Amino acid sequence: MIQQEEIRKLEEEKKQLEGEIIDFYKMKAASEALQTQLSTDTKKDKHPDPYEFLLLRKIKHPGFNEELSPC
Repeated sequence: MIQQEEIRKLEEEKKQLEGEIIDFYKMKAASEALQTQLSTDTKKDKHPDPYEFLLLRKIKHPGFNEELSPC
């Protein structure tokens, strides 16, 4: 009887720990997804270099006489 009670308690504890492990991995996955989303958003929000825009469009800069060319 005592051994069965100990086994039951250990099984309950095991079940609880398994639930905590599952919760941990869910929280970890959510955290990683949020971190990825935030890093993607900050890259999108970065303002491009205005000279890069001119180079891509081969537009003459108002302060220069010649056309800008890519390096």
